[in-house]
Amino acid sequence: MMQSSFLAAGLLAIAPAVLCQEPDASTPTPAPDPSVLARTVATAFSNAPPAAFDANIQFSRKNGDAPWEPLFTLQVKLAFAPGGKLLFWAGGASHLQYILVSDGKTTWAYSPAEKHFVRIPAAAAEFAPDSDAVFPSGVNSSDRDLLMPARLIVPALSQLTRNLMYSEMHRPSDIPDPASPDRTLPTLSLLAQKGPDENQRLIELVLDPADHRVLRMEWKKSRLADGEQRFVAIRADFERIQLGGSLPPSFFSFTPPDDARPVDRLPVPGLDLSFLTSQNAPDFSFSAGPSPPSKLSAFQGRPVLIAFWDPRCDPCREQMHLLARAEQESPNQKLVVLGVHPQNRPIPDTERAKLPRLLTEDPGGLIQSLYHIHFVPTLIAIDSKGVVRGAAVGFRTADELKALLSSIGL
Repeated sequence: MMQSSFLAAGLLAIAPAVLCQEPDASTPTPAPDPSVLARTVATAFSNAPPAAFDANIQFSRKNGDAPWEPLFTLQVKLAFAPGGKLLFWAGGASHLQYILVSDGKTTWAYSPAEKHFVRIPAAAAEFAPDSDAVFPSGVNSSDRDLLMPARLIVPALSQLTRNLMYSEMHRPSDIPDPASPDRTLPTLSLLAQKGPDENQRLIELVLDPADHRVLRMEWKKSRLADGEQRFVAIRADFERIQLGGSLPPSFFSFTPPDDARPVDRLPVPGLDLSFLTSQNAPDFSFSAGPSPPSKLSAFQGRPVLIAFWDPRCDPCREQMHLLARAEQESPNQKLVVLGVHPQNRPIPDTERAKLPRLLTEDPGGLIQSLYHIHFVPTLIAIDSKGVVRGAAVGFRTADELKALLSSIGL
């Protein structure tokens, strides 16, 4: 039963040894219960914030029987703490060097190669997307969103036992066993049941036997699109992991170098959202209050603003008040404003009258992931033909909103 499900998911094609290869003589004695190991790791990462790690990350994909296509390799430093604090440093090829720093109130993005930086006031960093989020099929942006693989690691490890269908210690890795240099450490494979999106997830871990510290994580996901099985894989080799404790304030502060200059836009992958422009807006289903479930595509023929926000974020609420006015004042009230906020973030009744009519929760961050949203507030402007014409990260004044609305014919 397990083998047939694995084959149906298509993941056996990318990890053929999971169920069929016996450990050889060079493999150390495996842990007696792989599911216990999974729970141990998941518990540690569930209690993570604040957390920090250094890792080498490889991101690749494949379609059907085609060979794997490597997209990029990065050295990454990531730290995050409560209050929207975030540090993301990416090294590697010169064009892939970026720094993102947020203290929860102001976000800085800096490109060392170009010596350019951008400051985004009043934008709150939103960390911890759902590891089961859907990869967009209509937007070819996964290879440009450098932050996504790093952001996925902690949520994925904290949810190891979620919908777990199969766990096994199996084939040896290429990481030496510290206790026996002539042996290598085994791999812990964890296969999850298919989610509601019909995607299936496989995570493979190599752990330090002394303290169960994660040395390597390989995350693989499959989905069926246009009759073809498609895969993505993220491999992270960890140099350092810190879970809990305290992180120095300097992690979340940034001062631009003297020779750097400010720019209006910095093409930081996953931040400026320019890759969405002129693309068909990825469709999604949503439920807004007592209204029956609907889809974004149901509004084709009318201009739409998708507003990603958080009820706890002061600039977000102020932005939503402006959007409610814009919705009311648009010609024939044809503008649709759809507010998208995280699940389990209650909206006070006294606030609702000041907000746009359509508000939906985003369970698991699926819509956020679909549009590669890393900060709130963020606005996505879609014209009456369903094409993205603009995006705005951070708070926008009434005059700035007018410029965004003009891009969709208002």
